[in-house]
Amino acid sequence: NVQLGSLHNLNFTIMETRCQARSGAQLDSCEFKEDGLVKDCAAPVVLQGGRATFDVTCVESVADPVRIKRFWPVVIRTLVAGINLFRAIKKK
Repeated sequence: NVQLGSLHNLNFTIMETRCQARSGAQLDSCEFKEDGLVKDCAAPVVLQGGRATFDVTCVESVADPVRIKRFWPVVIRTLVAGINLFRAIKKK
């Protein structure tokens, strides 16, 4: 639970995926695109009248990001593969 009053700057990295923006695909199921765009973003947080406002600026990343797979899709695919293997062995 972050108190907005204690937050001065928000920094994050965005990476291009294989899913089209208009496809309506679940974001967790989209794989990162090899050699896709990578941008570092920063947003100073300003409190005005009790509301936080953000002015987000993104620039091309100069660092090679560490690419990680999203956890749950990997778990689900592994589980499904295990179930399919079990069924194939059971049929024999």
